[in-house]
Amino acid sequence: MQTRRDQLQAYRYLLRRILAAMLGSEPESLEQPMRRVSTATFAGAMVGALACAGVALYGWLADTNATRWKNEPNALIVEKETNAAYLYLPKSQLASGGDQPATPEPPAGLTGERDEKDMVLVQVLNYTSAQLILDGPVKVVRVSKKSLEGIPRGPRVGIPLAPNSVPDKENLVFAPWTVCSTARTVDDQTRLRVDLVIGTANEELDADPIGDRGLLVSAPDGTTHLVWKGKRLEVDADALRSLSLSPSSAVPVSEMWLGTIEAGQPLAAPVVPQRGNPSPFQIEGRTATIGQVFHTPSPDAYFVMLEDGFSRISEVQALLLLGSGTAREGGRVQTEPTEIPISAVNQASSQTATMLVPDLPETPPELVDLGSADGVPVCLSYEDPEEGVTVLTGGRLPAPAETATDTADDPNTGGGTVGLADRVLVPPGKGTIVGLLPGRDLDPQGYFLITEDGVKYPVPDRQTLAKLGYNGVDPLLVPPSMLRLIPQGPALTTEAAHRTAAFEPSRQ
Repeated sequence: MQTRRDQLQAYRYLLRRILAAMLGSEPESLEQPMRRVSTATFAGAMVGALACAGVALYGWLADTNATRWKNEPNALIVEKETNAAYLYLPKSQLASGGDQPATPEPPAGLTGERDEKDMVLVQVLNYTSAQLILDGPVKVVRVSKKSLEGIPRGPRVGIPLAPNSVPDKENLVFAPWTVCSTARTVDDQTRLRVDLVIGTANEELDADPIGDRGLLVSAPDGTTHLVWKGKRLEVDADALRSLSLSPSSAVPVSEMWLGTIEAGQPLAAPVVPQRGNPSPFQIEGRTATIGQVFHTPSPDAYFVMLEDGFSRISEVQALLLLGSGTAREGGRVQTEPTEIPISAVNQASSQTATMLVPDLPETPPELVDLGSADGVPVCLSYEDPEEGVTVLTGGRLPAPAETATDTADDPNTGGGTVGLADRVLVPPGKGTIVGLLPGRDLDPQGYFLITEDGVKYPVPDRQTLAKLGYNGVDPLLVPPSMLRLIPQGPALTTEAAHRTAAFEPSRQ
């Protein structure tokens, strides 16, 4: 007996055969009529639903991204279309000049929220100013111009002429600092040029240190100096004649180059009180004269007679006394030292005065022979305040970068802008941090950032250095005589970065 289930299945079978016969003219077809149409309709509906969901999700995400930069800490907002840079800051921070933090604490009772009514979008002049304004490492966020529409604006802030890019900590170079003076003869005129090379090893310059030798140089003011062991000793005409030095062999150098060398005592005859008067001592039966020069063959040494006896002097001092006409023997000018045994000196040695001068060479130094000095650099290399400077000659200066500062304006005067080097050469992409050394055993008086374009920017303290990304950097201490060769830009301070950048209309 048939059940209701069997009857239902039979009815559906009959109905499917009738539909197949009407739609496909094949009542015995095994495939359900309109199956493909139904499947395609269902698939299309699902694809449409998914597309609508995707569009809705994209719209939600796009709207979120458009304002996400507001919540980015330490964000430098860069407009995609124009590359204009902005900061999103509290009004209170701008009014306080940086005393308030760039990312304020949420109001009492709230967490993770800040008062949007206090926030304004301000254009910042350069990347360095943004570093000084924000509280941590800068994160660049690029947004569309449309995303910034309707945001309240504040005044344009920043430090005019501050560098738009500063070197990373890994790209800092320090020693050596090399100051070079180069003389060239053009149209019978001597043209002097001063270059400051930072961070390039002496081996790369292929220059030769002079060691214990001396270098005779002449300044534009007509004075002559002996450069010896990192110091400059002024030499007058009497000293040149006494030491058989020819003024024509002096190498022309710039006054700025000379100013970077520590000045020693002038190379001149020592002053002998009561010179020319008889002394109270008898030497080999004759009365010695105060100011008389003596020589002992063993040991080979020189002495001068003072009021209370013999005082040791160097060979150079003896030559200066004899050559300048200040040495006396009796009533006449002494031109040759008096030979005596050392025993005579031991019997009448001076107990109150010494005439030896540490800055002066004891014997006439061998001079560096540059031959034709035309176009040959004469350099000073500085690496450490304890070691002073090393004198170098010859070599090749590095080619300047296109961004290197060049202050030369009158090559006939031995320098460009007064007091500045003609060129400051820093390796491309590099920079340095230095401290101003006012004197030996003194703490640095401020710091400077020097960029690849050869400009120094004052930085007040180590906290500001840390804001610029130089936390933990140990600056090279440099004397003022070298620092003043570099043109100076604006001071990089937090207060200056918060100042409004005033618009100056053209006067034309």
